[in-house]
Amino acid sequence: MVIVDDDPQVTALCRVHLERAGAFRVVATGATAAEGFDVSLTHRPGAVLVDLGLPDGSGETLIADLFRALPDSMVAAFTATDAEQAELRVRGTGAFAYYEKDMLHANRLADYLRQDVELFNRAVEGEDIIAPSAVQRRAEG
Repeated sequence: MVIVDDDPQVTALCRVHLERAGAFRVVATGATAAEGFDVSLTHRPGAVLVDLGLPDGSGETLIADLFRALPDSMVAAFTATDAEQAELRVRGTGAFAYYEKDMLHANRLADYLRQDVELFNRAVEGEDIIAPSAVQRRAEG
């Protein structure tokens, strides 16, 4: 997994949470869109978490670029922006999933990522899949 976020505390917390849960091994991180793109191309991870607010460009643009460059990697938005405001727009750029950062504090991110990577891999293999909605997950709580 690659994490692209300009906040080093968020990146560290996310890495610890995901690795401790035994869900993923974080192979690289990036603090900018350019770094995130470069490390993702180098490592070709199974999943990339992208913050929407990056200092050198839009996370949405990075998601679109990664979607085209790494079709076998699940690219997901990981942001403090409320899902009701941005989820549909971000999914239109190629994001398979949308995670609000408060999912990390609620210890749900690892479980959701595990489920979504499995769904994504099934979709890559040709199965028709509907990716879960962050708004729906919040309602189910």
